Amino acid sequence: MALDLAKDDIHHLYTHFLWNALGAALVASVFGVVDMAMMGHYQGPDGPAALAIISPFWNLVYSLGLLTGIGSSVLYAALKGKEDKFSDPNEYFTLGLILTSIISVLEAIFLNIYLEPLLVFFGAEEVTLPLCLKYLTWIRWGFPVFTFSNFLAAFLRNDKVPGLATAAVIAGGSFNILFDYIFIFTCNMGMEGAGLATILGMCLGDGIMCSHFFSKSNSLRLVSFHSYFKKSSLILLTGFSSFFADAAMGIVNVAFNKQILFLFPESSDSYLAIYGVLLNIYVLMQCISYGIGQAAQPLVSFNYGASLFPRVRHLLHDLLITIGVVSLLGLVLTEGLPSYILKIFMTTTPEVERLGPLVIRPFCSCFILLPFNVVICYYFQAILKEKAAFVVSVLRGAVIPLITIFSFPYLHSDLIWYAMVFTEILTGIISISLLIVYTKKLEKQSNPI
Repeated sequence: MALDLAKDDIHHLYTHFLWNALGAALVASVFGVVDMAMMGHYQGPDGPAALAIISPFWNLVYSLGLLTGIGSSVLYAALKGKEDKFSDPNEYFTLGLILTSIISVLEAIFLNIYLEPLLVFFGAEEVTLPLCLKYLTWIRWGFPVFTFSNFLAAFLRNDKVPGLATAAVIAGGSFNILFDYIFIFTCNMGMEGAGLATILGMCLGDGIMCSHFFSKSNSLRLVSFHSYFKKSSLILLTGFSSFFADAAMGIVNVAFNKQILFLFPESSDSYLAIYGVLLNIYVLMQCISYGIGQAAQPLVSFNYGASLFPRVRHLLHDLLITIGVVSLLGLVLTEGLPSYILKIFMTTTPEVERLGPLVIRPFCSCFILLPFNVVICYYFQAILKEKAAFVVSVLRGAVIPLITIFSFPYLHSDLIWYAMVFTEILTGIISISLLIVYTKKLEKQSNPI
């Protein structure tokens, strides 16, 4: 039975979208987690260190998919909710697809031309550079596949088939897990095998998502459009905060890599290996938070566009409860089991075992507010408050963390691990202030005098 986003019980709808989005988010993070764990045991600490250096590539290619996918799908859903007879929501799907195609081609050309210089800039050295290049042997030709994945998933959720996006990610993730082992260990391909399994798994997932366009339930189609530059600008503006939140993490990763090499020259390999593990835990928490935000976005955008403001407020209440549960779980696991987490990802050395808890505990304390700050950005986007989403994403994504990463170590080198918790707390104060303002406005719109 077709879902009615305007009339079905809003809590039931949110739960339905949430489980699908969380499933997709969790399995999506498996791509990096499995690569990290298997290479950590195959290659030792050098494997996670190399994957930490590669991570900014993922931030870039995934974030470009969010830029066009979230940007165009939010506008698509809001216009669908308004039921405007004079505008076709599929104009935004068509324009989003064109923008994604153009960006993907440019991205692939740029990254292939400057691959090795970029890796060196990200922190690759004599030991890690060859490992990075081996891992990217196959992936370097398929960067657009990762960008299109986020674009497709955004529109499947907004076309009321979040389950298919989840199924695609589960299939791709399962393939990646199985063939990671086969390629890395059975075929003894090492880093190259991990990269091959990742790109093939992502291709499988994209193929499954594309099957929706041949189904009877599909309402997405290519249409003619007008005001190309105006609407394209609106897509990019709407999606910018999601793009920047992910892309800026790549900038932050480079800053961490550079500072680790500078601050801890004698133990840099161990610290980079620990940071590689940390990065996967952080990405896992971010993916879960993205899943929560992406689950709510179609519902919030549609009901906001239809002026059903009480339903939007109910959704916000459900979001805050979900965020609280995720934050608590993240804190309990990382603060209580840092040594066990390290052993999952690599064959540890005595130095890594000694330093690990001293790094993981302060860094992961940022989980107290990370889910809230990520999800609230999606919420601001969904109610078309692009400026608020922009402010939060820029401050959290680059401005505050870069200032703290480079300034805190002047007091003590170990304070670098507290940079992210300071970032989330300061961003949280700003996010809460903006949320209070917009919630009061929603209440006035819901109960006009």
